[in-house]
Amino acid sequence: MKFGTKIEDLKFAWRLCRRARKRGKYRPYGSYELNSDSDTGYLYRHGGFVYIVINGSDNILEWFKNIFWILWGKDRVSAGFLKVSVEFAEMASTLLYPGETVVGIGHSRGGAAVQKMCLELHRKGFEINSVVSFGAPKMGWFVFCRSMKKADIFHVRVTAPADPVPGIPILRGKHYETIRVEFDAKRDVFDINRTSKFLKGVVEHLSYGSILDSGREKWIS
Repeated sequence: MKFGTKIEDLKFAWRLCRRARKRGKYRPYGSYELNSDSDTGYLYRHGGFVYIVINGSDNILEWFKNIFWILWGKDRVSAGFLKVSVEFAEMASTLLYPGETVVGIGHSRGGAAVQKMCLELHRKGFEINSVVSFGAPKMGWFVFCRSMKKADIFHVRVTAPADPVPGIPILRGKHYETIRVEFDAKRDVFDINRTSKFLKGVVEHLSYGSILDSGREKWIS
């Protein structure tokens, strides 16, 4: 059974994302800290899976890296995400045991980086159950998508209609996805008539927890 194919999975994944925000704080008991420069995350064993979670952008330098979209490496991925992806894969590989099954989870910048991280772990011989990303920007283009498809990485990409981040960079790049889950936020929480479209998008990008509770999901495969 693939993780991320039920709404309960996505809510659990989002809770794990929220715990990745502060370095060393709010981590699940028994988790292992993973850090690469200013990028933070952790490894957590629970319910038969090993969850590896990468946080989103926390500062202006990381936002600069997000838009520094030069394709690099054999998979032709965004240079701004490449370093954290490879370093997290290296760190995680030293903590994983043979036969364990990995689920990669990330929000925003972390949602892009965790895709390449899982691809690297797959190449190291580890089993990848799935990747779940929330509001992730584009990680690469056609070469990266072919590499992910060849590795048979199951990716559940969660988006919200007004969230602008999945469209970055504009007119360039391509998302790899197995299933896309698009949520429409509650109108009584995010009233588009009273809020600018940009501000609504920013709020949606940071509030996937509220969006998941809206019950207005559309599964696209």
